[in-house]
Amino acid sequence: MIILQEAKSLVSAYFSGSDPFSEVQELVGHFASQRPDVFLKWFSKQEVEDQRVIAQVLADSALFTEGTSGEIFATASLLADVARQFPSALSPQNIQTLEQFISHGDKLSVWLDDEDTEDDEMKDARTRWRFALMLWNVLVAVGSPVASKAFDRFVQQARDPEFVRGITLAKRVHERGPFGF
Repeated sequence: MIILQEAKSLVSAYFSGSDPFSEVQELVGHFASQRPDVFLKWFSKQEVEDQRVIAQVLADSALFTEGTSGEIFATASLLADVARQFPSALSPQNIQTLEQFISHGDKLSVWLDDEDTEDDEMKDARTRWRFALMLWNVLVAVGSPVASKAFDRFVQQARDPEFVRGITLAKRVHERGPFGF
C-alpha cells in the first residue's frame, strides 16, 4: 500500500519526468498533450486504495500547495483527468473538500469577477476562473450535486463571457461526449 509521502513523491516524479514516468520527457511539442495518458495508464494499474491516496495528494496539491500557476493548473488538470476516468478514486472526503472550496463565498466572488487579461500569469492561479472551471470538471466527473449549483451561478453571474462559454461547452461535452453524440 502506498503511503501519503510516497504518493507525494510519485506525483512529483510524474511532473519532473523521473522514474516511473521518465517517458514523459520524450513527449515534447504537440506530443506533450499525451503526458497525462502516461500517468493515467500507470494509475490504472494501482490498487483502489492506492488510487485514493494518490487522488488525495492531487486534490490537496491543487487546492493548497504552493507552486507556480503552471504547476497548480497542471495538477488541477491531472486531477480532472483522474476524476473523469476513475471517479471512484476520489474519496467522499476529497469530494467534500472540493465542494467546500468551490462553494466558498470569497473564492466564488473572485472567480465571478475574474476576466482574462494579458497579466494573468501574474495572478494567483487559484483566483482565476480557469481554475474554477477545472474544479467544476472534477465535481461533474464524480457526480457531485454541487457542480450543478456552481454551474448555474457561474453562467448567471460570471463577468467574463469566455468563462460562461467555457463552462457551457464543458457541460455539453460532459453530457454528450466530445463529439456531441
